Amino acid sequence: MAKLPDAHRSAWKALGPPQTRQTTHDVNVSECGSVHGAVGWQQQGYASKANTPAIQDTFTFTSASAADGAYRTLRTAFDGCRHDLRAFQAQHGTPQDAVVTKTASITDGTAYSRSWTAVAGISMPGRQTNHYYVVRRGALLTVVQYTEPGVVATADPNHQDSGDRADLSTIAEHM
Repeated sequence: MAKLPDAHRSAWKALGPPQTRQTTHDVNVSECGSVHGAVGWQQQGYASKANTPAIQDTFTFTSASAADGAYRTLRTAFDGCRHDLRAFQAQHGTPQDAVVTKTASITDGTAYSRSWTAVAGISMPGRQTNHYYVVRRGALLTVVQYTEPGVVATADPNHQDSGDRADLSTIAEHM
């Protein structure tokens, strides 16, 4: 990936080369969504200048229609994520404050912002806002995500969700 979202402020650095992972199981990309049916999976980790994490997962499918099905399933999961996260928070005695917002969309691409008090799981625990960018092109599905610690209810004012449409386009261009 030539440019991650929020690159102007975060100064992302790759954490080594991309890693090829096993696809013999569903791959969780958040507490709400997973990718099913991929035949290839490459993962790249990044760290910002503030040492916050970002991950780019690129999944390969046997066909564009299989990738499209996975994209639609993942998008549906994110659209219903608030309810699932609040149930997860209730199970762990954490404030039920999860808010999930669709911030932008392009053809076969959707961005989400998720603010909540997280419990240990896929996310690091504590107050945070997670940004997700999901893009499908041909037989590929890419999920880019990064976390802003300590932010709940509204995203970091330095991050402009209005730029998420451009970020989705950039991700799509570099798939």
